[in-house]
Amino acid sequence: KNTEPIILEYLEHGDTGEAILAFDEIPYGSKRFMIPVIAVEIAMDHKPSHREMTSVLVSDLYGRVVTQKDIGRGT
Repeated sequence: KNTEPIILEYLEHGDTGEAILAFDEIPYGSKRFMIPVIAVEIAMDHKPSHREMTSVLVSDLYGRVVTQKDIGRGT
């Protein structure tokens, strides 16, 4: 629910640090793996530059917000 607006704002401004802070404020619990899933789904509906930005975001989220297990679980 809260994930999509954060990703869309990131695509507007390109600030991964701000996105990371926003994701850290939300108690995702066991649903944390959905962050990269939703990010990729949104990116697929946007232009190629947004897809590249999403790749950067997921990369920056790795190890800070999401774990390797989260990434694997979302596939």
